[in-house]
Amino acid sequence: MIGTLRTQTRTPLTQVIPHPAPFMMRVDPGNLCNFKCQYCPTAFPDLLTGVGRPKGLMSYDLFTKIVSDIGGLPGGKLKKLYLYKDGEPLVNKRLPDMIAYAKASGRVDEVWTTTNGSLLKPETNRKLVEAGLDTVRISIQGVNTQAYKDVAKVDVDYDALRANVADLFAHRKQLRVYV
Repeated sequence: MIGTLRTQTRTPLTQVIPHPAPFMMRVDPGNLCNFKCQYCPTAFPDLLTGVGRPKGLMSYDLFTKIVSDIGGLPGGKLKKLYLYKDGEPLVNKRLPDMIAYAKASGRVDEVWTTTNGSLLKPETNRKLVEAGLDTVRISIQGVNTQAYKDVAKVDVDYDALRANVADLFAHRKQLRVYV
């Protein structure tokens, strides 16, 4: 699907508040990142641990408990489960399993994530699509390899990244891809 997020049909909050349960929830599959962008808190090693948040990956067991607990909310369901907050979600190898579990649970209508795209590969792309991911936002840090070195402080083969994003788009099925 090509378009902008702003053109999607939305329910005006004035028609549904006060609402007994959240519409959406953010769950961070991990607060680690393979980039070192200078504008991002994860680029500074002691920042998260300095405020009492250890760096790491969420376990699959904890994730399944969170999804199970959604059933205890009024209505027992979320409109959107957003799997992203501080880190690069694809660093967690169980991300496709988490998406599939959330979708199969019947407790969420849609699963979204944001990625820097550097870990997308054809095999990973197929897993994300087959897991039932509804929307992915791919945050591009530059338009060539040097820009990635300047902004993200990492060596990225920009042509490979671009090819992997194109592969995801070509095989997206139900997945909405925003770059």
